[in-house]
Amino acid sequence: MTLILAKTHLLKLNFFIRPTIIFSCILFSACSTPSLVNNSNSYDFYLLNAQTGAYCKGYNDAKIASSCLSIIPTNFYLHEVKVIENIYQQQIREPNRLASLMNILISGKNLDYQATPLGNARYQLPINQQTDTVWDVLEKVDELNYRNK
Repeated sequence: MTLILAKTHLLKLNFFIRPTIIFSCILFSACSTPSLVNNSNSYDFYLLNAQTGAYCKGYNDAKIASSCLSIIPTNFYLHEVKVIENIYQQQIREPNRLASLMNILISGKNLDYQATPLGNARYQLPINQQTDTVWDVLEKVDELNYRNK
C-alpha cells in the first residue's frame, strides 16, 4: 500500500515539476543565446576573411557578435554562384575557385566599392547590391548544404 501511495505521489509531483523544468530550460536557453538578439540588429558592413573563407555581417558596435557564413561550400553549388558572377560581371575561374571568388570580392574589375584591408587577410566591404548578393547566395548555399545532410 505504501508503494502505491509513493508512486501516486511521484506522479503528482512529476505533473508539477515537468512544466517547471521545461519552462526553466526555455528561459535559460533564451537568455544565454546572444544571437537571438543580435540577428535583429542592422549590420554596418561585411567582413571577408581570405584565410578562412568567412563572410560576415559586421557591426560598428564591438559588443555585437558578427553573423558569418562560409564561402567554401560555393565550390559545390556552381549554379547558385552564377548569380555572383553576373552581379560582378566576372567569371570565377579554376583551378582554385575559392581564391578566384575572394579575389573578385577584394579587387575585381567591376567593383561598385573599394575593399578596405584590415590586416591578417581580412577585408571590410561596404553594404551594396554586390555584397548583399554575395550574402544572399551564401545563405542559399548554406540552406541547401545543410538541408541535404
